[in-house]
Amino acid sequence: MNLLEVKKILEEIFNKEPVEGKKRNIVFWYDDEGEFKVKGELELYDFKDELAGAFNNKFRDLLVRLDSSHNFYEAIAMKEESDRLKMRCFEEIKKTALEKSTERDSEKQPVITGEGNGVYITKKTVNISIANIFHGAKTIESEEDIEELLDYLRKQLKTELKENTILKLI
Repeated sequence: MNLLEVKKILEEIFNKEPVEGKKRNIVFWYDDEGEFKVKGELELYDFKDELAGAFNNKFRDLLVRLDSSHNFYEAIAMKEESDRLKMRCFEEIKKTALEKSTERDSEKQPVITGEGNGVYITKKTVNISIANIFHGAKTIESEEDIEELLDYLRKQLKTELKENTILKLI
């Protein structure tokens, strides 16, 4: 299905008369992997309860604004806003994890084992939105198209990958 077909289907759904006394028709996107990325990432940390409420409120606010939207293009723009919110949440998780790690590390004494040179290098994690890498729709019709897409992705990721850096695709 290409972008024009998706747009046409969404316009048909939004323009239908709402059923059962509802104000408007809402289309929900289903996450094929069966996970919500921010919630899944937050579950990895022991401070999840500190941030979960605030994150839930931010996404709930976005849903309320989407529900009250009367403009098709405004509703579509919410996808970009949702992506930015997701990135801000990941950055806040990373920041909190670093703060907690620094607190724990300051309480510990270094252990010298006699192996290696004793130098530990901390790697910086950089969150990268897949939506920002792949702007718009891409049609793949051949193996050559796949190779072009992979070459483009490789080039984008290599520009972001620096020494002592970890890339996290979101």
